[in-house]
Amino acid sequence: MLLTLCFIGAAQGMVISPNQTLTLHEVPLKYAGSAGGVLQTGQRIGTSMGLAIMTALAFAVTAVSDWNVGMISSFAAIAIIVILAGIVGLAEVRRGRRRQL
Repeated sequence: MLLTLCFIGAAQGMVISPNQTLTLHEVPLKYAGSAGGVLQTGQRIGTSMGLAIMTALAFAVTAVSDWNVGMISSFAAIAIIVILAGIVGLAEVRRGRRRQL
């Protein structure tokens, strides 16, 4: 379990810090504190909504199938959302680079 938690911690460290840096990059310094608070609140709300939706999906699929299919469907949905978020992130980085030129 320690090994898997190390991977999770490293992954969060590689995602959360750059995400906050990129998100708050264009915020004026005098609004940085409140913008950071709004960002964290949005992250907490998104996390709780994601957990609720994926749990509901797992139990909805489990109601008509077995537990393994419910878990697979939830993890597949999570993978699709992560891939879509990655595509949006890459598009945003490319848009930012074109704006700087």
